Amino acid sequence: AESNGATVMEGRHIGAVLWRQRTIALLVTVLTGAAVAVGVMMAPKTYTATAEISALSSVQGSNDDQDSLRSTLGELANSREVVADVEQELGGARSEDELRRSIAGRWVEGTVLVEISVDDRDPEVAAQIANLTYGALTRNDPSRGGLRYTLSNPANPPVTYSSPNLLLAILVGTMVSLLLGAAAALARDRRTFRISSAADLE
Repeated sequence: AESNGATVMEGRHIGAVLWRQRTIALLVTVLTGAAVAVGVMMAPKTYTATAEISALSSVQGSNDDQDSLRSTLGELANSREVVADVEQELGGARSEDELRRSIAGRWVEGTVLVEISVDDRDPEVAAQIANLTYGALTRNDPSRGGLRYTLSNPANPPVTYSSPNLLLAILVGTMVSLLLGAAAALARDRRTFRISSAADLE
């Protein structure tokens, strides 16, 4: 019971401190939140564009074999041969190393779809690279005619950036600003508060 009472009193004490120092707490909270917002706005942005390839079987074969070919197709999305083709069609706008880091492919298990995802600082270029990768993959066909490819969902320029994570930045920024505001209020109250009544002494 004594422990619970101490906890309640401690909570009330902190609440009273925050109320007494509400101006400094609010000021620090607002300034910290503004600094986080400016940091997110000025941080380098990355945009992700995704294209979907439909890879249907063109010959008789087991489902496992066809799925293996689709998986291989995704893994080859940033292979040296494919990247070299994309780099040439881009006219050198991005280096081979940049393209290999930005392109990723994967087979969507349980479907005939293969996704090509591209990260780039320019949303238009990200979509262009994703669509060019489709063409380069079909020219370097790992199935040797075993699969029939269709660009079922061409990549479009993303309307917003994928990095930095805006929701995460808002959550972290809010928590940090509230904690710093409370810490500033408590620190100032320790320096300035004076006991002037029996209630204060308690």
